[in-house]
Amino acid sequence: VDVIKLGNNYFSAYAPFNAVLMAIPYFALQIIYYFWTHLFGGINGDISLIFESLAFSLPSSLALVGILILLKKYIGNNVKISSLNLNLLTLGTGLGTLLFSYSVSYFNHVISAFFIFSAFYILSISHNKKYLFVGILTGLAFLTEFPTVLFCFAVLAAEIFLLISRKKKLSEFISDLFWFSIPVATSVLIILAYNQYHFGDPFLFAESILREQKAAKEATTHSFSQNPIYGLYGELFSPLKGLFIYSPFLIFGVFGIKSFLKRNQYSAILAMSYTVMILFIYSLWNDCFGASVYGSRYIITVIPFLIVSSAYFYEKNYQISVLKYLLILLITVSVFTTVSNAWLGIARGKFGECERYLNSMNPYTSAIESFTDEDGPKISPIIFQYVLDKQIK
Repeated sequence: VDVIKLGNNYFSAYAPFNAVLMAIPYFALQIIYYFWTHLFGGINGDISLIFESLAFSLPSSLALVGILILLKKYIGNNVKISSLNLNLLTLGTGLGTLLFSYSVSYFNHVISAFFIFSAFYILSISHNKKYLFVGILTGLAFLTEFPTVLFCFAVLAAEIFLLISRKKKLSEFISDLFWFSIPVATSVLIILAYNQYHFGDPFLFAESILREQKAAKEATTHSFSQNPIYGLYGELFSPLKGLFIYSPFLIFGVFGIKSFLKRNQYSAILAMSYTVMILFIYSLWNDCFGASVYGSRYIITVIPFLIVSSAYFYEKNYQISVLKYLLILLITVSVFTTVSNAWLGIARGKFGECERYLNSMNPYTSAIESFTDEDGPKISPIIFQYVLDKQIK
C-alpha cells in the first residue's frame, strides 16, 4: 500500500477508510500472535507470512463473496437464463476477472465494487427503495475509492428517468434524493475535515501529495490529459491491460445493453451510466492502466454491471446453442488467465528456475513488441504478460 510521509507521520496515500479496513485484520492477527507465542513459542517465518497474507486478503475476499452472492440473486430473480449459464457467469466473475486477482491481497477496488454493487442491487430489486441506506453504501465506497462518487450521478440519471417517464412524482424525487445525499455529503465532509486536520487544506488529498512526491523523485507527472481514444483502447483491448483480453467473456456485456435497457430501463441506466463515466474518466488519466500489474485495476467496479448485462444477452439469445459453448470456452480462457496471473504473483518474483519481469509499460500498447526486443524465453503477452529472460544458476 502506498504511503506518504509528512514530518514524523505516515498516512495512507488513498481514501482513509482503507487504513481502517486493513487495521482490523492486522490487529486481530497480533492477538493471535500474542497467544501463539505465549502458548507455543516463536512463529516460523513462513507460517507468519501465510497468516499475514490470509489476514490482509480477508476484506477483499469477503467483498468478492458478497458480490457473487448479490450477483447470483439479482440475475436469478430478474433474468430468465438457464441455471447452467447463471452458474457459468458466477464462476467467470469469481475466478475469471480482476475481482479474483485483486482479492488475493488487500485492494480497495474489490471492496468499493461491493459497496457500489450493493447500492445498485437495493435500488434495482426493492419496491420500497431505501435511499438512506443506498447513500450510506455509496458514501462508504467513496471513503474507500474516491472516483466511485460518480455513482451519485448515475443515481441522479436513473431518478430523472423515473421523473420524466412519470413513474415518480416530483415530491418523491426530491425526498428520495435528499435522503440519499445525506450520508454521501457526510462522507465528503469527513474527507474534507480529514484533509484539513492532517494537511492543512480541505482540498489537498493524500494521493495528490503522493503524486507530487513521486514526481519530485522520478520526474513523472500524472494528469487527466490523455487522448481518451488511446485510454479506452488501453482499458478494453490492449494486450497488456485490456478488459476484454484477459476476461473475453465480458464482451457479451456490450451486446446485452440493448436487451438490458428493454427489460429494465431503470437498472440499465443506473448500471451503464456509471460504467460509461468510470471508463471515460480513467481513459483521460495518463496512468489509466494502474501501475505495472496485469489488467486495469481502476475499472474493477464496472465488472459486476457487465456481468448483469451479459445475462440479459443470454436471456435474449437462449435458443442459440452455440453461444452456450462459446461462453464455456471464453470463461475457461478467462479463468486460466486470471488464476495463472494470481498464482504467479502480481509484481515480480521467481517461477521455476527463471526470474520473471513485467513488460515495459511505456507505452503499454507496444507490449507485444517488447517480446521481440527482449532476449530469452518468451510467453504470450495475452496470457501471462511477462518475460522469462534470466536463468538462475
